[in-house]
Amino acid sequence: MSPVVLLGTALVSAGIAVAAGVLVPPGAQSLIRGGTPSVATTGSSTTGSSYPEAARPSYPVTARPNWPPPSSAALSVVGLGDSVPAGNACGCAPYVELVAGAIENRSGRPVRAENLAQGGLTTSDVLAQLQDPGVAASVAHADVVLVTVGANDLDGDALAGPSDVPVVTLPAYRDALAEQRADLDALLGRMDDLRRGNRGRVLVTGYWNVFLDGPEGEDLGPDYVAHSNAVTVADNELVAAVTRAHGDEYVDLYTPFKGTDGHQVAASQLASDGDHPSAAGHYLIAETVLGALFRPGQATMISP
Repeated sequence: MSPVVLLGTALVSAGIAVAAGVLVPPGAQSLIRGGTPSVATTGSSTTGSSYPEAARPSYPVTARPNWPPPSSAALSVVGLGDSVPAGNACGCAPYVELVAGAIENRSGRPVRAENLAQGGLTTSDVLAQLQDPGVAASVAHADVVLVTVGANDLDGDALAGPSDVPVVTLPAYRDALAEQRADLDALLGRMDDLRRGNRGRVLVTGYWNVFLDGPEGEDLGPDYVAHSNAVTVADNELVAAVTRAHGDEYVDLYTPFKGTDGHQVAASQLASDGDHPSAAGHYLIAETVLGALFRPGQATMISP
């Protein structure tokens, strides 16, 4: 991620600024700023968004070569997946729309965000979505496709056996993970076919937790926390491997939410259900995605 994202209120006293629920280092500029793309949603809780202005200095970023290509034509961002990109339980702009607004601001070109994510979708459900000619056309022509899916492939009840005694975790999910691998491979393969010749970007995110996290997860006990973490790590490794095998970009959300050692509790980044991102969580996801889209190091600036 381009800006350094730090979590923990103790850092405020050390001179680290807080913006939009996400902590950024002094002198850094959030990549999310300005620009309100036109928004088309299916299943998303957001039908239009305004983006808060941040009184912070510009942050130097540079796009990958030839992206976005020089042009005045409109760009399109398509979101696919489950309740995370759909923005469930948030009452805020989902990360798909936040990313679109930042791209519009960075590129100076109009951006249309089409959020096709829906709560409850599995990987196979998103694959089935691509049978719809309208969805297929949107994905085929999008400049950026953002995908978060897979948590609904996994049954959280399998974390507990009789009398809520935790079972051995990964063997219990072996079949579900194998099925998910096949479904994700088919999904990205179908997208490869649809997008043949399209030089845009496909980014697939992982999860901070495929089950409950934060205080809600901790309330279920240390065994639940340990087992849910083990399944999440295995799922993220699977998603990363399949994504990269298709030449697409995997975006790690585990580290920004959980820290490098995985022990950080992502309380403020989660909604009250412990399952979905809060507004701060969506900003954190968007910043992380933008860190993959735009690389720091040159004088090209994102202006306020």
